[in-house]
Amino acid sequence: MKKIIFIILIINILIAPSLANAGDPWVATNDRIGLNVHWALGGFGKDDLYQLRLHQSRTTWVREHFYTEVFMVENPDAWFARYDSILEKYHKEGIKVLGMLAYGVTNGDFYQPDLEVWQDFVRTVVNRYQDKVDAWEIWNEPDSPTYLTPHNPETYGPILETAYRTIKNIDPGALVLNGGLSWFNWYFAEKLFQDYGDYFDRLAVHGYYCEDGNSRQMMSDLNALRSVVGKYRPGEQIWITEFGCSTGSPGISEQDQADYLDNATKELLETTFVDKIFLYNIRNRDIGDLYEDSFGLLTLDMQPRLSWDWYRKLPYGPYDQKRISFALEQKHAGELKTILEKYFGAGKIPVSQENWYKLVNAYIYGGYPVIAIVQSLRFGGKTIHPEIHFNYWKNSSDYKEYIGKDLVNGRFVYAYGKARLPIETEQQKAIELKQKLADQFGLEHLRINDTNWVKLFNAYAYGGYPVEAIARAVIYGGKTVHTSIPWKFWQEHPDYQEFIQKPLN
Repeated sequence: MKKIIFIILIINILIAPSLANAGDPWVATNDRIGLNVHWALGGFGKDDLYQLRLHQSRTTWVREHFYTEVFMVENPDAWFARYDSILEKYHKEGIKVLGMLAYGVTNGDFYQPDLEVWQDFVRTVVNRYQDKVDAWEIWNEPDSPTYLTPHNPETYGPILETAYRTIKNIDPGALVLNGGLSWFNWYFAEKLFQDYGDYFDRLAVHGYYCEDGNSRQMMSDLNALRSVVGKYRPGEQIWITEFGCSTGSPGISEQDQADYLDNATKELLETTFVDKIFLYNIRNRDIGDLYEDSFGLLTLDMQPRLSWDWYRKLPYGPYDQKRISFALEQKHAGELKTILEKYFGAGKIPVSQENWYKLVNAYIYGGYPVIAIVQSLRFGGKTIHPEIHFNYWKNSSDYKEYIGKDLVNGRFVYAYGKARLPIETEQQKAIELKQKLADQFGLEHLRINDTNWVKLFNAYAYGGYPVEAIARAVIYGGKTVHTSIPWKFWQEHPDYQEFIQKPLN
C-alpha cells in the first residue's frame, strides 16, 4: 500500500487569453506622441487656426524653437512679446512645451557660439519662461554638418555643458535633453555619455526612416542605441524629438504617410525604450524643396491631411483617460498586487510580467473593480475589456455572466459549492480524517493512495461525508461518496443506501 500524502491543492487558473494574446491598445497615446509646432516662429496670420487644430487634436506636448538671433539681435522686444503670447496660449490649453535652445547670433551661424553670449541667451530665455516650458533641448542635430560646424562631440560638448549648468542654476528640477541627434546615432551618443554624461537628463534623437520601406534598419539602429544607453544608464528611456515621413519622397502617398506614422510609432513605443515621440511636422512648409516641404500632417493652409485624421484619433491615455504620474501609477499597482494576492496567494497571481500592466491599466484607468480583474483571470478575460471602460462593459452579457461565477461570499468556489478553507484549517481536517480512519477502520487495510486521497478529503472537508462513507468509498468503487453532490443529498441515493451497510472486508 502506498503511503498517504496529505496534498494541499493549488487552484490552476489559466492566464486570460485576451490578456496573453492582445497587443497593447494604449501604446500610442497623445501623452506620448506630440507635435513639432514652432507656432511662435511660423504661425503668423494663422494663430486662430493653430489654436483650433491643437484644441481639436487634444495635443498635450509640443516642441518650440528658441533661436539666439531673434532674442538677442533681431528684435528682442517684439519676439519676447510674440513668445509670451503663444506660450500663454499653450498654457491655457494645458499643453506642455519642449523648448529647443539653438544656434549663433546671426542667421545660419552654426559654429560653436561665444560661450558667454550663449550663456546670457540661455539665462535670459529660461528665466523668462521656466514656468511655461516643461523641458529644454540644447541645440538641434549637433551630429549633422547642417547644424554644427564641425559636427563632433568636442565642439558640441561645451555648448551642452554651459546650457545645462545655466538652466539647473535657475531651475534645479528642470528636465534637460541634449540636442536631438540626426538619427539613432549610437556612436555620437556614446561619446556624449562618456565625456558629457553629467550634462543632460535624457537622450534625444531624431528618426527619419520612412523611405526605407520597412522598419528593419530603424529597429536595428534603435537596438544599437539601446545597448549604449543601457551601458551608461540602465533602464532609462529616450525621447525622439523629430519623427516624420515626407510625401515628397518618391512613391510615398498621404495614405502611406499616415500608415507609416501609425505603425512605426507603435513599434517604437512597444519597445518601452522610447518615452516620447514628437511628430515632424504639424503642417507643410514652403521653402521650395519638395521633400522638406511635405512632412506636414496639415497642408500649408492648415487643412487636414490623412495623417492628421490618424493623429486626432489618438486617445489621451489608457481608456482615453489622462495619465497620472508614474509614481502614482506604481503606488496603485502595488495596491492591486496586494489585493489580488489575497485571492490567489503571495506570488501566485496568474498573469505574466509582460501582461501585468494591462491589469493595472484596467484598474487605474478603466475603472474596473478588483473582483472584475480576479474573475477575468479565472475565466479568460470575460469581465474586463482592454479598450472599453467598466461603465460600459459592466452591461455586457459576458460581464454579467462571469462576474459572480463560482464565488461564495466573494471567495472562490472550490468543492461542493463551498469556498476554499484556509490552508491551516485544511491541514487540521486532513490530520483529523487520517486519525479517524486509522482508529475506526484500520487505515492500513484501506486502499487509499495519493490519487484518491484528494477526492476523499474534499468529500469529508467540503461535502460533509461521514468517515463511514469515506472508508467504504475506496472498497466499493465510490458508491458511498459522490465527487460533486454533498452527503446531505447523496445519502438518499439507492447506491449510498445499499453500500453504506456493506462490510469493509
